[in-house]
Parts: sequence; C-alpha cells; structure tokens
Amino acid sequence: MTVIPFVPERRKRRSANIYEAIKFQLEGIFSSQKLRNLTIGDSRGLLVAHAGVEEEAQVLAAYAPLISRVKEKESYHQVMDELQTFIPNAASDTTAVRSFVVDGEQMFITLVGKPGELEHADLYQAVSGIKRILGSHEIAA
Repeated sequence: MTVIPFVPERRKRRSANIYEAIKFQLEGIFSSQKLRNLTIGDSRGLLVAHAGVEEEAQVLAAYAPLISRVKEKESYHQVMDELQTFIPNAASDTTAVRSFVVDGEQMFITLVGKPGELEHADLYQAVSGIKRILGSHEIAA
C-alpha cells in the first residue's frame, strides 16, 4: 500500500475579496517576521494595502516611489532622514523598499522591521502572493 503524506494547508485564511486576500497575505508575513509595518503602494504614492499602523503605512506608501528612485547615497540618507520625522524607526537598516509590476502598473512593497533582520523578511513571498492573488481575479475597469 502506498501512503501519500498529508501536507497541511499553509494558508490559514482565504478570501474571494481581492483586498481582503492581500490583507491576509500581508498580515501573515507581518506576524511571522515580527515587522513594524508592511505596505503596498502604487507609483503615485497611494496606499493599496498594509499590515501595521495605518498612519505609518500612508507615509511609507507616499515615500516608496521616491526612495526607490534615489541612487546617490547622500540623497538616499536625506530622504530617509525626512521619513524619520514621520516614522522614527524607519532608518536605512530597518526599512526596505522593492518595486514590482502587476498588469503594467509599478507597485512598491515597503517594510519596516528590526535592525539586522531585513534579510530574513520574505519580500519575494509577499510579492509573489500579491501577484498570484491579483492574477487569479478578473478586475473590471
């Protein structure tokens, strides 16, 4: 007799609602990585979804396109200093911003965590989950 091992479903919560599904995805990563904030924003700096304090998420979404465009080290530190006036824990060693594209729209994922732990935060998991969620739903214009 062949025994097929049972692999439990890793996702605890599901939803047919796109926003709620993305929120569940972010909250799962937020909790497992013990982050301060995890935010998805668009290219205009508007908040799409978040896990963490909403006021901080609004600021992170607004700053994400700017942070991702800054190439010079001095300019980057100036932008991060400005961000710290709104979110004191948001420093270069606690904040990460990555961009990704969904249906031609540039999006940004921003997280704030503990110093030295950002390399453990699974940004890839968040981005691939969001792309999967958005790709599995037809969005009416």
